[in-house]
Amino acid sequence: ASLGGTVQGLYRPRTGLLIAAGSEWTRNDVDIEIRERPNRSFPTLVEATTEHLRTDEDNLAAFGEVWWALTPALSVYASLRYDRVDLPVTDLLDPADGGDNVFSELSGGLGLSADVAAGIGLFAGYGRGFRAPVILEVTCADPTDPCQLPFELGADPPLAPVKSDAWQAGVRFSRSRVQASLVGYWTEVHDDIFNVIDETTPTLGYFTNLDRTRRVGIEIQMGGAPLRALPGLDVSVSMAWTRATFESAAELASPLVEDDPPPPGTEPEGAVEVEPGDLFPMIPQLSGSLGVRYRVGATTLGVEGSWTGRQFLVGDEGNEEEFSRLAANTLVDIRVERRFGSASAFVEVGNVLDRGYHAVGISAEDG
Repeated sequence: ASLGGTVQGLYRPRTGLLIAAGSEWTRNDVDIEIRERPNRSFPTLVEATTEHLRTDEDNLAAFGEVWWALTPALSVYASLRYDRVDLPVTDLLDPADGGDNVFSELSGGLGLSADVAAGIGLFAGYGRGFRAPVILEVTCADPTDPCQLPFELGADPPLAPVKSDAWQAGVRFSRSRVQASLVGYWTEVHDDIFNVIDETTPTLGYFTNLDRTRRVGIEIQMGGAPLRALPGLDVSVSMAWTRATFESAAELASPLVEDDPPPPGTEPEGAVEVEPGDLFPMIPQLSGSLGVRYRVGATTLGVEGSWTGRQFLVGDEGNEEEFSRLAANTLVDIRVERRFGSASAFVEVGNVLDRGYHAVGISAEDG
């Protein structure tokens, strides 16, 4: 159950200067109960509650933003935000086995935008991001007491929050009938949270902070009404190249690990070993879309196609391709809309070509 709200004020002391400030609060009440029940593999089990945890998480934040036009062609943007996350863990089966986790962080950004010619603008910026661990992560984070996720939870040593440093730069082009943008970004993520295996008991694991991961990419977008002879025609095109990589070595948990402990001096069988440069699973390196909308009077017909490139499977973070990769797919959607004054009616069909495809892929041994 979640409840929250935001209060924000805007102040424009003069043309070319805009100041915003505010605060927000969110309350998340989470209850986790895990029960054992008899089944075909364990018919003698007696139904019982094995874990029962709850948290009343409070998220408080205050923020401020400034946009300032230094000249008619040059503007600067700056933001600053403070977050405090209070994540208590209450063990309802053993109240003594509880604890509190408090995370706080300053984040924000700085950006610059300049018009260098008619319809052409350059921009660059830096941003600092922050994410606090969630209850499932903080309750399974003790290397000395690993858990068979998600069945053994408790008040473990706190994890560090995830932080990111992101740089981006690009160019925007805008003329009367066509708009386009090209942007490149580089994001360094610190203390990213992953589940790693316990070397002595491979089927057990725990969440921990990896030193670094990275996201690098380029995005291109173009849209507008390119044909004067067809003023109702609107075309949009986008392409993206993304490279998300591990930048720290680790042995991640995997559904392919063997049950028996490995011989002394050897690695657990089936563990996923990642090295700097290995690609993240389920993040396509290439993707793109093409959309066409045609308006005649009050009726608009739209067709949009999207293409998603191949992706490594979850469990193949080491990029070994033992089970190949998730195949690329192309989907086409259509939409017909009719306006009636201030109201509208539409019909929309997703995947109109009825293409079969896999949205998610996980490598796991069939027991």
